[in-house]
Amino acid sequence: MKQRQQRRADLEVKITDIHRDSSGVYGSPRITAELRDRGELITEKTVAKIMPNLDIVGISPRTFKIRTTVVDPLASFPPDLVRREFDQGRVDAVWTSVITYLT
Repeated sequence: MKQRQQRRADLEVKITDIHRDSSGVYGSPRITAELRDRGELITEKTVAKIMPNLDIVGISPRTFKIRTTVVDPLASFPPDLVRREFDQGRVDAVWTSVITYLT
């Protein structure tokens, strides 16, 4: 049992050092990769289990937000010839379309 406690204490020191060296950015996947590069045999779950006991949290990447509209303030916009009245009382008088997303 003493050997297990010693390994745990050793891992806590190494995890704390790696997290500090990353300026508090690395989470369990990157810390695990760094430990493996240093020759440790360890799983990501073990690192993830130790981190909360040390009050260590990695920073999650920002979520990607799709930005579909970029308004050009200098652009000229066509005049609204139908004044937003799309029902002109006859067929084929007003045509409209909608573009929801462009890739």
